[in-house]
Amino acid sequence: MNKYAVVVFRLIAPATGGRFQETGGGVVFLPEPRPESWHRQVAELVATRFKHPLGPCVEVGVATLDPGQLERHCQRHGELFWQGGDL
Repeated sequence: MNKYAVVVFRLIAPATGGRFQETGGGVVFLPEPRPESWHRQVAELVATRFKHPLGPCVEVGVATLDPGQLERHCQRHGELFWQGGDL
């Protein structure tokens, strides 16, 4: 079992009236201790895997998880494990 920072993110697209609409999002698990550049790593993930840009992105906690289960149930981007979707 290893500790992971848990980050959630939203994907956005321009909408009418200068607003934005949510087009998707996901969750990322970063090994602890997470690097100072964790936000940049999530932005790189979004830029390479999704068609809409990154919106809000927030660390929501820390979880103790089995790396084998993450391997089986999540996508991988470098050291990040993630799940998500986009419209």
